Amino acid sequence: DSHELPSIRRVLAEYLGLNYDELRLKPNEMNKLGLTNSEALNLLHKLAVKIISRLLELKVTPDQLDSQLLIEILNDELKGLIGGDAYSRG
Repeated sequence: DSHELPSIRRVLAEYLGLNYDELRLKPNEMNKLGLTNSEALNLLHKLAVKIISRLLELKVTPDQLDSQLLIEILNDELKGLIGGDAYSRG
């Protein structure tokens, strides 16, 4: 996180309905994903790396990036990590 922009892990946590600050402050507590907060942070890091790698592979420019494409990539990468779609916001 920076003062002006949230980290990609924070954004992903919020998208999944998790409280990023609690994930960091209470690493051994279980969350709604059935993981410890520490495990969830690790998952969020892996997910962030996979999403960025995928965007680079696809050579997506900032002008081409829209929420629908990002949600498709996010859900696709989540399937590989934990299985199933997270959400299908439109």
